[in-house]
Amino acid sequence: PFCAVSLTSLDGEPIASSERILITATARCANTGMEWNEDRTSLGTRWGGPPLLIEPVEGEIVLNRKPGDAVDLFTLDGRGMYAGRAAKLAPTDRGIVIPLNKRKPATVWYELRIQR
Repeated sequence: PFCAVSLTSLDGEPIASSERILITATARCANTGMEWNEDRTSLGTRWGGPPLLIEPVEGEIVLNRKPGDAVDLFTLDGRGMYAGRAAKLAPTDRGIVIPLNKRKPATVWYELRIQR
């Protein structure tokens, strides 16, 4: 019912001209075995541990970019390492349509690489 999506330039350029963008799309997540107190105000010492359990975000992001750019979308693991190519994207008349869906392995991190 709720998610947060953020885009971060990885090359110091504004998002509109960046060639490397980190996408973070998060919904519910928790450590395995994590337990809230009865009022859901504290975990106390019950933080749980790995693996992190996530609810993947489903939807799409549309980034306003020029047609003709070559676009690769990679999934990243929890260490920021490449977990594989998620998609090769082509700009449309709407812009770059970035699909977020239940991929295997599930992730909250993506890297968008744009080549002109």
